[in-house]
Amino acid sequence: MGSITDLSIRDVTPADADAIVAILNPIIAARVYTVFDAPFSVEAERDYIMRLPPRGIWKVAVRDTDQRLVGF
Repeated sequence: MGSITDLSIRDVTPADADAIVAILNPIIAARVYTVFDAPFSVEAERDYIMRLPPRGIWKVAVRDTDQRLVGF
């Protein structure tokens, strides 16, 4: 198991939509820890990211060893 020093934090990009949906939809399906009650599509998530306002803030955590998105 890695440590927090094995992570990089960066701004979200539209290319992150697949990984975000893969993390978020199982949480929604479990019906715990979120107010969302319907899963998100990759296309809808990508569109949302692309429409973030210029001053919007959304960060993602990426594992340094393999560049896998592991949180947001």
